[in-house]
Amino acid sequence: MGKFIVAVLLAVGVWYFFIKTEAPETPQPANADGTPDFSMEGDDTNKQPSLANPDSPDVPEKFSAALKEADQTWKTFKQEKTDATLHDLAPTLAATYSGLLRQTYNKPHLKKIQLEMIKQRLDPLAKRLFFSSKTYKKDTSGLFAHHEIKEGERLGTIGKKYGMSSQFINILRGKDPDDEVYRKGEDLKLLNAKSKGYQIHIDKSDYFMDLYVCSIFIRRYPIGHGAPEKETPTGETFIEARVLHPTWTNPEDNKTYRYGEPGHILGPVWLAFNKEIGKGGLGIHGYTGDGQATGVQGSNGCIRMKNDQAQEVYNLLVPVVKGPPFITRAPMKVAIVE
Repeated sequence: MGKFIVAVLLAVGVWYFFIKTEAPETPQPANADGTPDFSMEGDDTNKQPSLANPDSPDVPEKFSAALKEADQTWKTFKQEKTDATLHDLAPTLAATYSGLLRQTYNKPHLKKIQLEMIKQRLDPLAKRLFFSSKTYKKDTSGLFAHHEIKEGERLGTIGKKYGMSSQFINILRGKDPDDEVYRKGEDLKLLNAKSKGYQIHIDKSDYFMDLYVCSIFIRRYPIGHGAPEKETPTGETFIEARVLHPTWTNPEDNKTYRYGEPGHILGPVWLAFNKEIGKGGLGIHGYTGDGQATGVQGSNGCIRMKNDQAQEVYNLLVPVVKGPPFITRAPMKVAIVE
């Protein structure tokens, strides 16, 4: 009965989530390895509402109530000596926190809650949901699907059906992204991404990119973006090409470099934005040039990432087929804000 009540509370809480707001935020510090710094030592966020105490005149009542409901569920699992990330309600709990996270964007007074929620709740949940072979057989959120490999089936073919890359399927198998060893009868842990798709939120002021699948948070990545004279435009777009080991043409002299050649700075992957963002030739990539890749305005307008993290994003996203009308394995939305 207790577990049923928890499920009902979560379901009610989800109703509050998907609210989008925009306002400037202060830059987010990073650790030496480029990952976001959640210590907040000496930061004004120490004076802000927190995950443990979200009540404040500045915090919307519905937001605070939904957060406390979700956290009560988390604490209940802990009291029962149950790992919340292993529970069958973990996908629903992740959906709850993900919706709340989106409500904190560009809300300076919710920054501490945002950072704590990622570090203490969403990162552990995402690690188990999206980067392990752990299955949730009794999941009722609709996030997961299961597929038994049939004679002659390939991961790429299966991926088209579910809106996933073969690399992401392998990651969910607990294998190397490019693993090609699988067998007939193997039960695959998959995502229902065909209809729910992928979402990317890029915050220029705070130099981060949040990646979601089926509206559930996967990971936050530090990024760099356009130099002041070559600013990355804001707005909405999608990724229309996904290229491994791309060539690069220097916009200064139009000289083209193949991957691995001296002078090539794109890193291992290229994820091209559709030009509806307001400018063509922009996208997400790694960086092998001089200077810092993340936390700075230094590119020609593209989103720069650390090479290993750009490769990870490439593995998680779906390949795209261009043409009229636009066709893809799954819906995709990229939002870039100041």
